[in-house]
Amino acid sequence: MNINSTRRGVFRLSMDTLRDDPDAARKIMGECLILRAEGLLMLGAVEYHAICAQFDEVEQGFVIPEYVWVSNSVTGEITAERVEP
Repeated sequence: MNINSTRRGVFRLSMDTLRDDPDAARKIMGECLILRAEGLLMLGAVEYHAICAQFDEVEQGFVIPEYVWVSNSVTGEITAERVEP
């Protein structure tokens, strides 16, 4: 994965997750190349713009989709699921 990848997406992690479950946050960050991070105080979250192999390809000029991270409690696997508008 490199900076020219078209697999781009946006996701948020709550401040609670960052504070209370840093291992989960590190696992997610290990999947991504973070391009931008912005603290959203009103939402109590940090919004990330990133490149990730799990994200769909996005053609230039199209809106970058939003994702949520889902953890499988049995296997410990995390997956990015696209949020449909």
